[in-house]
Order: sequence, then structure tokens, then C-alpha cells
Amino acid sequence: MRSWGSRTVTSSRPHCVGHSRQSTSGKTATGRSPLELNKYLIAEPFMMPTLEEMSQTLNDMKYFTVLDYNCGFWNIELDHESRSLTCFSDPQGSIYQFKRLPFGLSMAPQVFMKYNYEHIGDLPGNTIYQDDLLIMGSTSEEHDANLQKVIERARQVNVKLNPSKVQYRLTEVKYLGHIFSAKGIELDNDRLKALEKIDYPKNKKELMRLLGVINYMRSFINNLSALTAPLRAFLKKDSVFVWTDCHTKVLNDIKDSIKNAPILQAFDPNKEIVIESDSSQNGLGC
Repeated sequence: MRSWGSRTVTSSRPHCVGHSRQSTSGKTATGRSPLELNKYLIAEPFMMPTLEEMSQTLNDMKYFTVLDYNCGFWNIELDHESRSLTCFSDPQGSIYQFKRLPFGLSMAPQVFMKYNYEHIGDLPGNTIYQDDLLIMGSTSEEHDANLQKVIERARQVNVKLNPSKVQYRLTEVKYLGHIFSAKGIELDNDRLKALEKIDYPKNKKELMRLLGVINYMRSFINNLSALTAPLRAFLKKDSVFVWTDCHTKVLNDIKDSIKNAPILQAFDPNKEIVIESDSSQNGLGC
């Protein structure tokens, strides 16, 4: 296999090299830009778990621990053929290549998730999303037993965990920007406060960023597609961005819906089941 070289870039927003998490070390990071390589990489099919699927694992769970991988992608070793695709050079002309999965490859998140599920996902009482592990139990004894199994498996497969990010045996934990507890999954107050402070967008780029923030909370908002339709109309190719009081009202209505968002709970077949279907020009669902 031929080698592939990527451009070297310097970032003023440092992160753990080969990983997506930003560091607080204050140091400048140097890495590679694999944009060209990504055009030729074959996607690794793996379905990321949804918030609704995660909520189903919380039934009767009362104790929780959150663990975080340390430089998560680096836990996956590359074979020799793959290493040749990660080459990059320094200003002096020296050539380097990664021995472990680097950040920036288009298929890296799916590869990482698949690796986690194959090595840890089969254990009881845990759910995984990228480099965040949630361990739970209906009693403290069950929780501790599940946690011990995860730690033992992590040692066996040489997975490194970050001790500074541990949330240990709590009845309520912050996970993936949400609050997980025996009640279910609810939005984090810090996220709600940040959303409340967001002003109306001044252009299409800011609007896309705003819609991305709102879409992250889509599981909690009923009829989100219909609510955001007047804002998404600006994203059409020939539309002109002119923000009016009507759009401000739409944005405020969305904020109110998020502020009053319900708690997502596990499905209970013993309770009354109501199935609703809906369709419009803006969306179709059940």
C-alpha cells in the first residue's frame, strides 16, 4: 500500500492529539489535516445509540457512575497498512505516522464506538457513547458489581480511563450534556441557561449554529420540525436572510418548549399506551 501524507496544522485551541476533547493545559497543539484522505476512506457502518434508546436502560436504576476514556481514540492500535495512511511531516522534513487511531478521520467515531461495544458493551448495566461510559445499578451492590466488571475488562483490553473525569456512585449524574437519574433523562440546567442567553442570529451561518444547538435537544421537543420550519426556510438556496419580530417569536416559543421539556423515561408496558401520528408539509412522524 502506498503512503499518504497530510498537511501539518497548528491549533490555538489545544486538544489531546488524536482525540476530540480539548485540553486545559494551555499548550498549542500540532496535528495533521486529513481532509483529502477522508474523501477516500470507506465508512464503518455502526449505528450510534439515540437518547431514546439510552432512556430504556434506566428502568429501576438508582445508582450511577460516569467514566471517561483518556485520549479515547488512542486506545485503538492501527495495523501496519493503515499506519501508512496517517503520515505527516514536521517543518524540518521528518516524516511521522500514527500507530494508533488519530482524531480527524471521517470514520474514526464509528470505528471507536464499534470497538467499545465489542470490548465493553456486552457487560451488564452499562451504556457507551464515544468515550463516555455510564455504569448503573438498581442497588449500590449491583452498581458496584457492574462497575468492577467494567474496570476489570478495561484492564484486560488495556483501555485507559481518566481519573479526573469520574462521577462515582451518585443518584444523579451529568452525561452527554443531560442529567441521568432514577427519574429518567432531563436537560441540564446549565444548557438551558446558555440557550436562554442566545440572541437571535444575524446571518445564515449563525442560524445554522443555533439550529444545531436546538436539534441536540430534539428528543425533548414535541413537533420540533414544525416549530423550526419558519427558521429553516432561511436555509433554502435563494432565500434572503431578513429577521423579523415573527422570527423572534418563533425562537422564543422554541426556547419556552425547551424550558418546559419533560423528563424522558423508560417505556412502561403496564401504563396506558397512546400512539399519535402526524404529517404536514414540514414533517411526518409517529
